[in-house]
Amino acid sequence: MSSIEHLQSPDAGLKKRIPFVKPTGESRSISLTTLTLGWASILIPTLGSIVLFISRGLDDFRKIAASINSAELWFIAATATALGLVAIVLGLATYKKVDTKKARNQSITGALLGLQALVLSGVIFAFNNTDATRFAQNFLNFPQVINQLHNFWSGAMYTIILATASAVFGLALGMALALLAVSQKKVLRAPARIYVNVVRGTPLLLQLSLIYFGMSLGLGINMGVFPALVLGLSLHVGAYASETLRAGLQSVEKGQLEAARGLGLTYGKSMRLVVIPQGFRRVIPPLMNEYIGLIKDTSLVAFLGVSLGQRDLFSVASQGYAQFFNSTFYIASGIAYLVITIPLIMVVTYLERRMRNGR
Repeated sequence: MSSIEHLQSPDAGLKKRIPFVKPTGESRSISLTTLTLGWASILIPTLGSIVLFISRGLDDFRKIAASINSAELWFIAATATALGLVAIVLGLATYKKVDTKKARNQSITGALLGLQALVLSGVIFAFNNTDATRFAQNFLNFPQVINQLHNFWSGAMYTIILATASAVFGLALGMALALLAVSQKKVLRAPARIYVNVVRGTPLLLQLSLIYFGMSLGLGINMGVFPALVLGLSLHVGAYASETLRAGLQSVEKGQLEAARGLGLTYGKSMRLVVIPQGFRRVIPPLMNEYIGLIKDTSLVAFLGVSLGQRDLFSVASQGYAQFFNSTFYIASGIAYLVITIPLIMVVTYLERRMRNGR
């Protein structure tokens, strides 16, 4: 074949330059198989363990210990390990061979799920090969905790009320401090910066102790336990919220303020009607995160020796442990904190997703 005929041939050289690409159907099948194995490897030890413990009973720590050391739990972990290894090998082997982005994501997701399943199975194997009776007696002895559910309920209500009241007053203080921090006058910025740095630079427990004991012992002001705790937590929250709000206010373009002033609004009205609404909207997720942290910080109330009527969740757990010498009370308080905070974390995630999408 002449050189001209070679150039005119539409298929000339294409077979050497274009690599073989697998069909989309085959790529989808491989990636879906990897993803399915990955999900199976993580769901089997999770759901299988829950079903096993519930079926054997949770009303006696001996039953829980028998479930931990059972052959059924070992088999669940072994199955998850095998599926996880297959998902990892298959995902890594086919990651670069599939022909679509979606298929590659499915392959790597399946491999990562398999890796997580290996970690979870390793934890199960570690407990399965030990004498779990002592562990279950001290950490999973639920009958004693069930008898104290009314105390946990009252502790949860007190925790939420204390955190919410402190968040409301702390947010108001934080907004005032943020406005002072963004002021153009140094004489206004300096006191706000000093307050924020002092509060953020000292432990919360120290601040609560100074207010809780100092107000009554040092100044002779008996304002009650709840107001003192709200005051201490509000002062603490205000310092942290002010930094978040300051960042939100400064994130608003300067042209917004200049445009408002150009329309004849005063500086105060421009901030109140234009800058603050935009800046506050942008920092709602961080403020929600601070509220979640405040719910956990209420556990420090237990170290102040509050009365039975002023107990938060951690105080209930501490007093239950002191009475029964059973660490299951701490496990129960942790579960209660998760019941409160996980829905709030989901709300924060939802708000952040909406803000990233510009809604």
